[in-house]
Amino acid sequence: MLPRIPPSRCTGTYREEYLDSPDWVAEPKLDGGRYMLYLDTDGSVNLYSRRDFPRIDKAANVPHIAKPYPGLEGTVLDGEIMLPNQTKLGDTTGIMNSLPAKAFARQEEGGYLVYNVFDCLFYDGRDIRSEPLWSRRKALVHVVSMMRNEYVIPVQHHFEGKDELFRSILAAGGEGTVLKNLHASYGMQWVKNKRVADFSVIVSGYKPGQGKYANTLGAIAVSVYCGNSERLVELNFDEYAQDLQEVGFSSGMTDAERDDIWKHRDEYLGRVVDVTAQEITKDGRMRHPRFLRFRDDVSPETLTMAKLREDAKNARRASKE
Repeated sequence: MLPRIPPSRCTGTYREEYLDSPDWVAEPKLDGGRYMLYLDTDGSVNLYSRRDFPRIDKAANVPHIAKPYPGLEGTVLDGEIMLPNQTKLGDTTGIMNSLPAKAFARQEEGGYLVYNVFDCLFYDGRDIRSEPLWSRRKALVHVVSMMRNEYVIPVQHHFEGKDELFRSILAAGGEGTVLKNLHASYGMQWVKNKRVADFSVIVSGYKPGQGKYANTLGAIAVSVYCGNSERLVELNFDEYAQDLQEVGFSSGMTDAERDDIWKHRDEYLGRVVDVTAQEITKDGRMRHPRFLRFRDDVSPETLTMAKLREDAKNARRASKE
């Protein structure tokens, strides 16, 4: 039998430069169930969830996925099982946590689960975890092509447009992306780039771009109001700017948005934008703020430091529910 190896977790720290680096790829962060598929050298097939690894075999719940594949013995795959049309995670976990007969009946009625594969640990009995991601990816694509199973698909790699992918996933209600280094071994340099909370803030300044963004916008300075709200309503941006407290610099705009903001900088000052951020630090700074959208329906005078901290507190509470 192949050794039972628990699935790796994302342990890296997000850095914005990963988005433009050719050494990093982005994968959609799927909201399903993490499972390891073992095609053992003796022909047996096992499917283990991360939570119960490797105590409980769930192969019988998805016989259309976890079945023998002649010629692929000695293979271990890592991926996410998910109901394609799910409205919540419970749609998938409800099937996988059922007894096999009920799991099969629910899939016959509501659709079959899909195994979205993102890594290959063993191939042809050989441990390839120490090989770089780009090499393991070749093995994964080859294995999936040999499986000839419409319910087993490789998770798509995005080499360019990683930031645009992140924004489109958030706009669709998804969690975000996972960034991975193409030259790293299994489980190394995996970084979550996910939505933690959305915040409305005020555009208060600009940072020029560098490299590919030279001669255009690099990032917008974002702030919240700390003055008298009645005074804010009466004055223009230049007059109330002194009452703003900067909370971070946000990028993540499309190239077209960058160019338009840069060309019309004065017009964008004072506008409200939504950004996503991983947290609000003790000194009132946003950690990794990312632009989402403009919010002309939100009044700037409502955006205070007290509200920012309250929104962050509510987001932390919601994430634990």
